[in-house]
Amino acid sequence: MGGTLVTLRCEQLVASVGSGASRSRPLRGVSFEVGAGESVALMGPSGSGKTTVLRVVVGEVALESGTVDVDGLDPVAARERGWVGFVPQDYRLVPFLSAAENVSFALEVQGARGADARATARECLEAVELGDLAGRRPGELSGGQQQRVAIARALSLRPRVVLADEPSAALDPATAARSLGVLVEAVRASGAALVMATHDPLVAQMADARLDLREGRAFRDAA
Repeated sequence: MGGTLVTLRCEQLVASVGSGASRSRPLRGVSFEVGAGESVALMGPSGSGKTTVLRVVVGEVALESGTVDVDGLDPVAARERGWVGFVPQDYRLVPFLSAAENVSFALEVQGARGADARATARECLEAVELGDLAGRRPGELSGGQQQRVAIARALSLRPRVVLADEPSAALDPATAARSLGVLVEAVRASGAALVMATHDPLVAQMADARLDLREGRAFRDAA
């Protein structure tokens, strides 16, 4: 990355998931860095640990060993400050709230005042080309539009790192290409680091770099 400022640094991540007979250790020494404004496609077959990496960075899975540094903070502290934005595969929008309310509610939970939260929500929805649909509820939006609401919500807290889990999985190819373009450009413009867990070659094509998870480790290539 040359002189690019490193925003996310993961070193020798070891983590297990599941319990009992189904317990496995998908991460057995994963190390990588992502710079500010850089997008990375995290790729690998089912069970390779893609989602586990995201859950470690967002602070949902505890490490057995290794470290995660989000612009100087550990995952729990970074999440508490809103430094990690997450775009889940199922979007997790509140069905009875409008697009704008879904975004502003996330800000209010973090302590933002109502008027400030609403203004930021409008700004973030404009950034993902949904300003004219801010008053619609999720059920009135297409899958791609719902995903962009989730992107706006993730960006609303001005995160240092944005994580996206299988961002193209529920979309047709044309919609996926448009939504991915919006995601990559919006995150790049914000100066955050973007990590997308995926099995889709389209995502890798749109990212700046690719990380392949194999045998519990990560191997980096230019995308």
